[in-house]
Amino acid sequence: MNDMIEKSRRDFMKKIGNPLIMWGSLVFVTSLAVWFLWQSTGSAAWNWLWFVMAVAGFASGPLLAKRDSPQIKTFLGEAIAYIWLSFGIFSVSYSLVAMFVAPLPITAGIALMLGLCISLTGTLTKLYVLSVLGFVAGIGGAVACSLIPSSENVTLVMTGMSVFLVLTGLILNFQYRHICLRS
Repeated sequence: MNDMIEKSRRDFMKKIGNPLIMWGSLVFVTSLAVWFLWQSTGSAAWNWLWFVMAVAGFASGPLLAKRDSPQIKTFLGEAIAYIWLSFGIFSVSYSLVAMFVAPLPITAGIALMLGLCISLTGTLTKLYVLSVLGFVAGIGGAVACSLIPSSENVTLVMTGMSVFLVLTGLILNFQYRHICLRS
């Protein structure tokens, strides 16, 4: 039974790092594009690129999955997949509510949600360094939002968040390789 659980954990960790690196890269590129275009034109309308990024990310997810060999679904894998899917749905919904219903601090809210998802991923995979990394990302991002002027906090904080996403993916990939070498 222990071998089956460990194999399930290895199979899961093999697949989770690369999507986080992909999303982190998308956030990084988008944050720099939004910053450059906003600074060049003076128009905050470039923030709509975040929604374009979300569509691009969700569209490329199945393409990444096709490259992987089919795996048996596990509770751990499905739980973490739902955590990250929920993050995507909540962050898009939160942004739309902030834009059209009630003025909410979009970047700070997304930073907190992202930090929570990284922490939960760390807790479920027993990679507690991710739990700490998520706490630093979420709380640090929210605090940074209050210290940095609004037109730049989106870029700086989201660029920082992208680094945390990529780090999370790299840590998971490193841990996967480490587990495989032990086996």
